Amino acid sequence: MKEILTKIINLTEDESKRIFSPKLLYNENYLLSLVMYWFLNNDDHIVNSDTDRKICKAFKCVENTRYYINATLETPFKVRNKGEKDPLAEPSANVSGVVGHFKVLYGKKKERVVLLKDANQFVVIETTMTTPLKKGIRCYKEYQQVARDISCMVQTLSHLENAFIDQIGLFVIAPQETLNMESFKAYTYKKNIEDIVGKRVLQYGNDPSKKAFLELFTRLFSRINVDCISYEEIIRFILKNDLDYGDKLENFYKLCLTNNGLK
Repeated sequence: MKEILTKIINLTEDESKRIFSPKLLYNENYLLSLVMYWFLNNDDHIVNSDTDRKICKAFKCVENTRYYINATLETPFKVRNKGEKDPLAEPSANVSGVVGHFKVLYGKKKERVVLLKDANQFVVIETTMTTPLKKGIRCYKEYQQVARDISCMVQTLSHLENAFIDQIGLFVIAPQETLNMESFKAYTYKKNIEDIVGKRVLQYGNDPSKKAFLELFTRLFSRINVDCISYEEIIRFILKNDLDYGDKLENFYKLCLTNNGLK
């Protein structure tokens, strides 16, 4: 059946014969998968700029690193009493991708990331082509996606004996045109993130578990790299290191831009 699926995918090039919309193929999920696959199979890189170093912080393998697309992270703000409605609760956060030392717990609806006890790398990727990041949740409209993701990262790290691992980061990846939107810059301002998470915890009053979470968040947050990277920068990096793969990736990216109205 894999061979047939390949033939179906190839049909997307012919408008009169295609079976599904090219947007189902030429999108940020497959694009991110192709980037991750390259880093998984290429350890030695030419690095000669701050942008290169930032890209390596987001994707570079350390020993036993794995990559995963579309996973969930445990929230620190789950239902307090199981079986009861909780007006302040929220579901686990869905993230575009994870890089690091973890296992995946496969449930009926979600695939949750759990860090290995000896984890030393934990990087979360949020990616989009044109869609803005999520702005909030029902009980807290200011709780934007990056702040929420980082809260869930801290909750995930809290289960380790030593939560202060070496490589922690969250990177927003999108076309440069999309990143130029003012909202993307605001999402990654660390002062904004600290304020937003602090207000989220205040909703729980004197709850000791939430106070303990905020204390850990405050101690960990300075260690978390938070930044934006454009796909154009990533493709330039890969082209510099692997011309053949970079050319193919660039062609795929152009099709992503075309099919998402960016070119």
